[in-house]
Amino acid sequence: MMQSMELFEFSKDIAFDSLFNLFKINFSWTNEEGFILGCNLQMLNCLNMSDFSEIIGKHHSNFSSKSAWENTQEVINTGNSITAEEIHTKENGENVYFLSMKSPIKSPEGKIIGAVILAVDITDRKLLEFELEKALEASQLSDKTKTQFLRNMRHDLRTPLSGILTISEYLENTELDPEKKQYLGDIHKSSNSILNHLNEILDYVKVESGELPIIDKKFDISQMLDDVYRMMRTSANAKNIDFNISIDVSTPRYLIGDGVRTERILINLISNALKFTSKGHVHISLKWIPKSDTRGIAQFTIDDSGIGIPKDKQDFIFERFNKLNASYSGIYTGAGLGLKLVKQFLEEIGGQHELESEPGKGTIFKVFIPYTIPLV
Repeated sequence: MMQSMELFEFSKDIAFDSLFNLFKINFSWTNEEGFILGCNLQMLNCLNMSDFSEIIGKHHSNFSSKSAWENTQEVINTGNSITAEEIHTKENGENVYFLSMKSPIKSPEGKIIGAVILAVDITDRKLLEFELEKALEASQLSDKTKTQFLRNMRHDLRTPLSGILTISEYLENTELDPEKKQYLGDIHKSSNSILNHLNEILDYVKVESGELPIIDKKFDISQMLDDVYRMMRTSANAKNIDFNISIDVSTPRYLIGDGVRTERILINLISNALKFTSKGHVHISLKWIPKSDTRGIAQFTIDDSGIGIPKDKQDFIFERFNKLNASYSGIYTGAGLGLKLVKQFLEEIGGQHELESEPGKGTIFKVFIPYTIPLV
């Protein structure tokens, strides 16, 4: 039995190393003083080095710009995750651009003992961006070029982040060592947070550029809510929040309407509720309000026990880039676009919303969206 366990651990370590060396992303982690404890093969190749001993044990600042090291220091000192563009200058004077995602590593007791760093090489994207900026200044940028650029950005950033999420979740679920499990959990949570912010921004970009037309088609409302639940329950479980979705039995299973906007409205509202709720519950319910044999209104209610919203801020939060309070920066992260999108999507499909909230007593969002019932 002991030999089997040793073989299992040995095989798992090999799998762990192999998976991270497959990433086309620079991956490393440091201790609290900034000395590198480990990295993947991609980072080794990026630095034109042939052996891990040339990196491991050396200080982070030896391989990065001053601003990059300062960002890592901020993560270690504050315990807050950050995402930043960083510039590295090679010995030949050439600039290399990275999108770096950095999160603190904490011991089981909660002490910050280092940082984990993911860096995606976006040099090609930045050079294209510079070219596009020049074209804009000369009034030569076409809508086709803008659209293609945004499509490329969505693919280039979402694909590696989705890969990190999938693999880190698998490794976290199979890891037996508590310390490694903690590290993997931090990677998974940070990557998920970054991906949510990216989706929020890109949704707004698609709306602004007209890439998201209004489409009325038949969709399964029960299946959609189940998909939303499975998508959001990891965030709820991580905070030990009571999270559930209920559908009134009178609600038709199939409706005709804009299912894409409906799903994005719910995701933004639920994500917001989970973000601002540290304990208690986030409950979602659906009630059908019939208006005729073939038409009606779906009432979605998102009820949370979070921090609440003061009366004088309840209109303000629906404007783009606005947050409830600037002092929450670093505590409740986000681009400030989620509720702006909710408001815009509702206006576009003829929906309405109601908001009941009080600081310290939670928030209730009610969303009313008209739909048609299909004949078959």
